[in-house]
Amino acid sequence: MFLTGERLDSAERFFGRHGGKVIVIARFIEGLRQANGIIAGIAGMRWLRFLAFNALGAALWVGTWVSLGYLAGKHIGTIYHYITRYSYYALIAGAVLLMAYIAWRLLRRRRATAASTGADETHDSRHTSEAAGIAPGELGSGAHASPGHEAGEDPPAGHQHGGPTPGGHAGGRHARDRHAPDTS
Repeated sequence: MFLTGERLDSAERFFGRHGGKVIVIARFIEGLRQANGIIAGIAGMRWLRFLAFNALGAALWVGTWVSLGYLAGKHIGTIYHYITRYSYYALIAGAVLLMAYIAWRLLRRRRATAASTGADETHDSRHTSEAAGIAPGELGSGAHASPGHEAGEDPPAGHQHGGPTPGGHAGGRHARDRHAPDTS
Protein backbone atom coordinates (compact mmCIF):
# COMPACT_ATOMS: atom_id res chain seq x y z
CA MET A 1 0.00 0.00 0.00
CA PHE A 2 1.20 3.53 -0.70
CA LEU A 3 0.36 4.87 2.76
CA THR A 4 3.05 3.61 5.11
CA GLY A 5 3.59 4.59 8.71
CA GLU A 6 6.65 6.62 7.72
CA ARG A 7 4.71 8.54 5.06
CA LEU A 8 1.84 9.20 7.47
CA ASP A 9 4.30 10.53 10.08
CA SER A 10 5.92 12.74 7.44
CA ALA A 11 2.52 14.09 6.36
CA GLU A 12 1.59 14.83 9.97
CA ARG A 13 4.86 16.72 10.52
CA PHE A 14 4.28 18.70 7.32
CA PHE A 15 0.71 19.47 8.33
CA GLY A 16 1.90 20.49 11.79
CA ARG A 17 4.25 23.07 10.26
CA HIS A 18 2.07 24.25 7.35
CA GLY A 19 -1.45 23.22 8.36
CA GLY A 20 -2.99 26.68 8.16
CA LYS A 21 -1.68 27.27 4.64
CA VAL A 22 -2.83 23.80 3.59
CA ILE A 23 -6.37 24.49 4.86
CA VAL A 24 -6.57 27.81 2.98
CA ILE A 25 -5.15 26.39 -0.29
CA ALA A 26 -7.27 23.23 -0.02
CA ARG A 27 -10.39 25.36 -0.51
CA PHE A 28 -9.27 25.86 -4.14
CA ILE A 29 -8.59 22.17 -4.88
CA GLU A 30 -11.48 19.82 -5.56
CA GLY A 31 -11.31 16.80 -3.25
CA LEU A 32 -9.07 18.51 -0.71
CA ARG A 33 -11.81 21.04 -0.02
CA GLN A 34 -13.97 18.21 1.29
CA ALA A 35 -11.18 16.26 3.01
CA ASN A 36 -9.31 19.08 4.73
CA GLY A 37 -11.41 18.77 7.92
CA ILE A 38 -10.65 15.05 8.14
CA ILE A 39 -6.94 15.67 7.54
CA ALA A 40 -6.90 18.42 10.17
CA GLY A 41 -8.60 16.11 12.67
CA ILE A 42 -6.16 13.26 12.03
CA ALA A 43 -3.23 15.66 12.42
CA GLY A 44 -4.64 16.95 15.71
CA MET A 45 -5.20 20.56 14.65
CA ARG A 46 -7.14 22.54 17.26
CA TRP A 47 -10.68 23.16 16.03
CA LEU A 48 -10.54 26.93 16.62
CA ARG A 49 -7.39 27.21 14.49
CA PHE A 50 -9.03 25.06 11.80
CA LEU A 51 -12.16 27.21 11.92
CA ALA A 52 -10.14 30.42 11.44
CA PHE A 53 -8.10 29.11 8.48
CA ASN A 54 -11.10 27.40 6.90
CA ALA A 55 -13.14 30.63 7.12
CA LEU A 56 -10.24 32.56 5.56
CA GLY A 57 -9.98 30.01 2.77
CA ALA A 58 -13.74 30.12 2.16
CA ALA A 59 -13.74 33.93 2.01
CA LEU A 60 -10.85 33.92 -0.48
CA TRP A 61 -12.50 31.19 -2.56
CA VAL A 62 -15.83 32.99 -2.75
CA GLY A 63 -14.12 36.34 -3.36
CA THR A 64 -12.05 34.90 -6.19
CA TRP A 65 -15.01 33.38 -8.02
CA VAL A 66 -17.27 36.39 -7.51
CA SER A 67 -14.52 38.69 -8.78
CA LEU A 68 -13.89 36.52 -11.83
CA GLY A 69 -17.62 36.41 -12.55
CA TYR A 70 -17.90 40.19 -12.22
CA LEU A 71 -14.87 40.80 -14.46
CA ALA A 72 -16.16 38.36 -17.06
CA GLY A 73 -19.46 40.22 -17.16
CA LYS A 74 -21.38 39.69 -20.37
CA HIS A 75 -18.51 37.67 -21.87
CA ILE A 76 -19.13 34.66 -19.64
CA GLY A 77 -20.62 32.67 -22.56
CA THR A 78 -17.52 33.25 -24.72
CA ILE A 79 -15.19 32.45 -21.83
CA TYR A 80 -17.11 29.25 -21.05
CA HIS A 81 -16.92 28.25 -24.75
CA TYR A 82 -13.12 28.60 -24.82
CA ILE A 83 -12.64 26.95 -21.44
CA THR A 84 -14.62 23.88 -22.52
CA ARG A 85 -12.94 23.87 -25.94
CA TYR A 86 -9.39 23.85 -24.56
CA SER A 87 -9.97 22.08 -21.25
CA TYR A 88 -9.00 18.69 -22.69
CA TYR A 89 -5.71 20.09 -23.97
CA ALA A 90 -5.03 21.66 -20.59
CA LEU A 91 -5.90 18.38 -18.87
CA ILE A 92 -3.56 16.41 -21.16
CA ALA A 93 -0.77 18.97 -20.66
CA GLY A 94 -1.27 18.81 -16.89
CA ALA A 95 -1.19 15.00 -16.94
CA VAL A 96 2.02 15.00 -19.00
CA LEU A 97 3.63 17.51 -16.64
CA LEU A 98 2.57 15.47 -13.63
CA MET A 99 3.96 12.26 -15.13
CA ALA A 100 7.24 14.02 -16.00
CA TYR A 101 7.50 15.33 -12.45
CA ILE A 102 6.85 11.88 -10.96
CA ALA A 103 9.43 10.30 -13.30
CA TRP A 104 11.97 12.96 -12.36
CA ARG A 105 11.40 12.36 -8.64
CA LEU A 106 11.67 8.58 -9.03
CA LEU A 107 14.87 8.94 -11.04
CA ARG A 108 16.37 11.22 -8.39
CA ARG A 109 15.42 8.75 -5.67
CA ARG A 110 16.93 5.80 -7.54
CA ARG A 111 20.15 7.72 -8.23
CA ALA A 112 20.42 8.69 -4.58
CA THR A 113 19.83 5.09 -3.51
CA ALA A 114 22.32 3.78 -6.07
CA ALA A 115 24.91 6.34 -4.99
CA SER A 116 24.55 5.44 -1.32
CA THR A 117 24.72 1.66 -1.94
CA GLY A 118 27.34 2.01 -4.69
CA ALA A 119 29.68 3.83 -2.32
CA ASP A 120 29.51 0.88 0.05
CA GLU A 121 30.35 -1.66 -2.68
CA THR A 122 33.30 0.10 -4.28
CA HIS A 123 36.68 0.50 -2.72
CA ASP A 124 39.71 2.66 -3.27
CA SER A 125 41.66 1.39 -6.29
CA ARG A 126 44.76 0.89 -4.12
CA HIS A 127 42.84 -1.57 -1.92
CA THR A 128 41.38 -3.32 -4.97
CA SER A 129 44.87 -3.81 -6.42
CA GLU A 130 46.13 -5.15 -3.12
CA ALA A 131 43.19 -7.53 -2.88
CA ALA A 132 43.95 -8.78 -6.39
CA GLY A 133 47.60 -9.38 -5.46
CA ILE A 134 48.96 -6.66 -7.74
CA ALA A 135 51.70 -4.55 -6.22
CA PRO A 136 51.36 -0.78 -6.61
CA GLY A 137 52.88 0.32 -9.92
CA GLU A 138 52.89 -3.24 -11.31
CA LEU A 139 50.99 -3.74 -14.53
CA GLY A 140 48.71 -6.72 -14.49
CA SER A 141 49.00 -9.31 -17.24
CA GLY A 142 45.26 -9.39 -17.70
CA ALA A 143 45.17 -13.00 -16.56
CA HIS A 144 42.79 -14.15 -13.91
CA ALA A 145 44.86 -14.62 -10.77
CA SER A 146 42.21 -15.51 -8.24
CA PRO A 147 42.50 -18.68 -6.16
CA GLY A 148 41.79 -21.74 -8.26
CA HIS A 149 43.05 -20.11 -11.47
CA GLU A 150 46.70 -19.97 -12.32
CA ALA A 151 48.25 -16.87 -13.87
CA GLY A 152 48.29 -17.17 -17.64
CA GLU A 153 45.05 -19.16 -17.81
CA ASP A 154 42.14 -17.80 -19.77
CA PRO A 155 39.55 -16.21 -17.52
CA PRO A 156 36.30 -18.05 -16.91
CA ALA A 157 33.34 -17.25 -19.14
CA GLY A 158 31.73 -13.95 -18.24
CA HIS A 159 34.95 -12.44 -16.88
CA GLN A 160 36.36 -9.59 -18.89
CA HIS A 161 39.87 -8.37 -18.44
CA GLY A 162 41.82 -5.58 -19.95
CA GLY A 163 44.93 -3.69 -19.06
CA PRO A 164 44.80 -1.55 -15.98
CA THR A 165 43.57 1.99 -16.45
CA PRO A 166 45.04 5.04 -14.76
CA GLY A 167 42.61 4.46 -11.88
CA GLY A 168 43.97 0.93 -11.42
CA HIS A 169 40.73 -0.81 -12.42
CA ALA A 170 41.01 -3.59 -14.94
CA GLY A 171 39.37 -2.63 -18.20
CA GLY A 172 38.16 0.64 -16.65
CA ARG A 173 35.36 -1.16 -14.84
CA HIS A 174 34.37 -0.78 -11.22
CA ALA A 175 33.02 -3.49 -8.96
CA ARG A 176 29.51 -2.06 -9.25
CA ASP A 177 29.72 -2.26 -13.07
CA ARG A 178 30.36 -5.99 -13.24
CA HIS A 179 26.94 -6.62 -14.80
CA ALA A 180 27.03 -3.64 -17.13
CA PRO A 181 27.35 -4.41 -20.86
CA ASP A 182 30.84 -4.18 -22.30
CA THR A 183 31.19 -0.99 -24.31
CA SER A 184 34.81 -1.48 -25.39
